[in-house]
Amino acid sequence: MKHVAGLIALLAVCAALLRWLPSREARPAVAAQTLLAAKPAEQVAGFTISAGPDASWRYVRSKGQWRCLDAQGAFAEESAVQELLRAALETRGTPVPFPAAADPVWKLELQGSRLLEREDRHVLVSVELLRRFDGPPGGHALARVSGAPERVLDIDTDLAQLAKSAGPALPPLLDARLGAGCFDNSFRYFQRYFFDYTEGPSFEVRSSPRAEDPARLDWVLAEEGRAMPAIEWRAGGYGGIWIRAKALAFASRQRLAQLGLEPPFLTMVAQPDSGPALVIRAARPTLSRECWIYNETSGLLMQVDPALLEQILATPAMFTDASRPNPFERWLRK
Repeated sequence: MKHVAGLIALLAVCAALLRWLPSREARPAVAAQTLLAAKPAEQVAGFTISAGPDASWRYVRSKGQWRCLDAQGAFAEESAVQELLRAALETRGTPVPFPAAADPVWKLELQGSRLLEREDRHVLVSVELLRRFDGPPGGHALARVSGAPERVLDIDTDLAQLAKSAGPALPPLLDARLGAGCFDNSFRYFQRYFFDYTEGPSFEVRSSPRAEDPARLDWVLAEEGRAMPAIEWRAGGYGGIWIRAKALAFASRQRLAQLGLEPPFLTMVAQPDSGPALVIRAARPTLSRECWIYNETSGLLMQVDPALLEQILATPAMFTDASRPNPFERWLRK
């Protein structure tokens, strides 16, 4: 009987909540309103995303790039951040009745330039999602601005869907590519790789423009005073690792020695056609099969997949042996 009584009480609560949330089709037409009645008085210099009591991530703009403080300063994807901020500042919706005491399920705080100096994080405005709904083209949500609990709008954009994650262990919005933040706008390709192993000989894979077609490159592998032709698509594929492959997780640089990166098993230097060199340290897998690399150019310590580490720890045969499949084939695909 206790279970039956509890079920009846639960159904009564659900029925009451549904009365607060009439379907979109049943609502009378109401003019759309902007969620933010007034835009922030100053430029947004940072923001915080909260998806629960134990899920919160802070982002700041540093030297023209968005970075996540809770991922060791990893870069955020610029276009995704701009889309989220634009949607938060410009989204519109229609008013709906909803309990003022309802707790948010997702929150976005937009912060000013003194966010790291002030205890209140210099919050300019805070947007809260009270409920989220699936549906094309990106769902919709019930939202309000902190400080105005009675004004709830049904907005046509589920802001939380715009804050996607590149992996299960990564914060939202991260640009988890291994070479993120390392290339200038005029970068087109790598023209040289140098592999310096602590155990075993070092070797270089370098290019030169073809005399008959300067837009194409001839590649040579040099090792211990000997030079031999390298396969063009192998060199291009290896460069694709640093453009397309993604990290699984990020860690503090204080763990460099612990993870076998001081000294590293391999130091690889990739010279682009424009901008500074990309310098990568790679360690052997740990006893637990974790694989770590350190990007000296960006200052980020990253965990990678074991199969990817095998490709990063390239051998001369990977660039010269035409009898074996191209180990870097997947990184040639866009």
